[in-house]
Amino acid sequence: MSSQDDFRIEAGRRWGAAITQAFGANPPDSATWHRRGGMRAVLVPFMGLNLGRAFLPGGGGADFLSVDDAGEEGCLFCAVDDRVGEVFRPGRLQFEYFPDEPAQSFLFLDLERLPDIERVGDTATEGERIVEIAPGKYTDQAAWAEGMIGFDEQGVGIPLPEQSRLVTRWLKGKILIVCKASVWNDIDAASDGRHEAMTAERIRAAIARTLSGRSRD
Repeated sequence: MSSQDDFRIEAGRRWGAAITQAFGANPPDSATWHRRGGMRAVLVPFMGLNLGRAFLPGGGGADFLSVDDAGEEGCLFCAVDDRVGEVFRPGRLQFEYFPDEPAQSFLFLDLERLPDIERVGDTATEGERIVEIAPGKYTDQAAWAEGMIGFDEQGVGIPLPEQSRLVTRWLKGKILIVCKASVWNDIDAASDGRHEAMTAERIRAAIARTLSGRSRD
C-alpha cells in the first residue's frame, strides 16, 4: 500500500470521526442551518490540518484549521495559517451525508454579502485581502508587508499591533468543504470555483454519479 493510500484511509477515518462528533451515531442524510452559532458548532469538528479542503469563492482552496466568531458582526473567522485566515458572513450551511461512504460527505456554505471596505461599490470581486488590526477593524494590505500602520506626529512608524492578522474578507459566494479523500477533491479542475454555480443537491448528484461510475469500472 502506497503512502498516498495510507493518507486517504487516514483522512477518511478522521472525516468519519468528525461526522460522529458533530452528529452522533445517526447523522442526517441532509441538514440545513441558518443561525451563526449553530453553523459554527457544526463546522468545529471538521477543522484541522489535512482533514478537509475548503473550495473558496472565485476558485482556489485552503485548509481550514479552526473556526471562531470574527470581530465583524455576524461573521466567522477560519484560520488557514498563523495570523492568516478567511472572514465571511454565513447565511446558510448545508450538510450532505453519504452513509455508505462517509468520506464523500460534505459541507456547503452560502455566504451573505459584506460591504466592500477597500473598493466601495465594486461588487464584481468576491473578496478582498486586507489586514485586521483589531477585532472588526481593518487597514490596507500593504501594512502587512510594511509591518506598520502609518506614522506618528514625529514621523516614526507605528508598528502593527501584535494581534493583527492578514485576512480575506469574502464579500459573497459559496464555500464547499470536502474530505481530502473525497472524489471531489480528486478533480483537478474543481479548484476553478465550479461549485459556486451549483446547489448542494447538484454537488451531491455529481458525486453520486462519479461513485456509481467508479463501482462499474
